[in-house]
Amino acid sequence: MDDFKDGSTKEINYKVLLNALLMPYFQLHTRILEKYTYFEIGEIQFYVASTAPHDFGKITTTSRIKLSSSVAKTESIQRINLVPLRRIEMSKNELLQSVLKPYFSNSIGSCLFKGQVFEI
Repeated sequence: MDDFKDGSTKEINYKVLLNALLMPYFQLHTRILEKYTYFEIGEIQFYVASTAPHDFGKITTTSRIKLSSSVAKTESIQRINLVPLRRIEMSKNELLQSVLKPYFSNSIGSCLFKGQVFEI
């Protein structure tokens, strides 16, 4: 990743990363990317946080790609506000203990995003 860092700030230069690695890679490799999946180019791993207008698609020269800061899969969030989309007939504690904790304990490696809807 050092090849893509700005010499003065040592921060990742996303324009260089996009133009020198990602776009040339997709010009040589036809690949379908799916939302919420990982892919690798060499030793660099990328996460597909969103896609539009569908949940998957092929990168072309007309695709708009937005890169943002890296996030480790092991980073944990300190607080989350989950809103049920239907009425739940159990206490918050029971919901936490019997549904949410088992779900997230078995879904290690899954990522949640602000505004994301998921079903259990």
